[in-house]
Amino acid sequence: MILTEISLKEKLENLNWDFQDSTAEAIHSIHPYPAKFIPEIPRTLISNLPIPRNTVILDPFCGSGVTLVESQKAGIESVGVDLNPIACLLSKVKTQKLPAEFLNTVNEIVNNCAAHKGKIAIPQISNLDHWFKKEIQKGLAIILNEINKTENESILNALKYCLSSIIVRVSNQDSDTRYAAVENQWGKDDVFNLFKLSA
Repeated sequence: MILTEISLKEKLENLNWDFQDSTAEAIHSIHPYPAKFIPEIPRTLISNLPIPRNTVILDPFCGSGVTLVESQKAGIESVGVDLNPIACLLSKVKTQKLPAEFLNTVNEIVNNCAAHKGKIAIPQISNLDHWFKKEIQKGLAIILNEINKTENESILNALKYCLSSIIVRVSNQDSDTRYAAVENQWGKDDVFNLFKLSA
């Protein structure tokens, strides 16, 4: 039976959109992202709309990839677009299969970081000293230097995803949403440990 536009509107209006029992799924909780919506929203739409065979779902503001992941779970192809390069990275990593050697690469990187001796180039970024302690800057630069040695693009993207997921946490930023600086207690080794835990 083909739903008419009116009956489809009524069907969607009659759905419970409160989602009071919403729980954060691991894949959507790995990386902070401002204003991301809960997966129940796209999941409910996908499961209640009469989606024709061979449909491709377009998310023109895909953000952290919630709709893309839910489309993939439903077996529907999807395309996401976003101006934010972090959003594109998150969406790409969340919707691709992680290579089996990923964790071995993470361990190797962390070991190399812990054994690092000598200087490391710190990028010249405006207000860097305000937002990151010198020791944290060094830890992040060491990790990034090791990550950039990775040749496998899927692993490289996943490693960047992990690094990105800890940056606000090790910074002097008060929270993911408040742009006030506070003194944090993290050190360089904490950066390496948090990076490993994020994987």
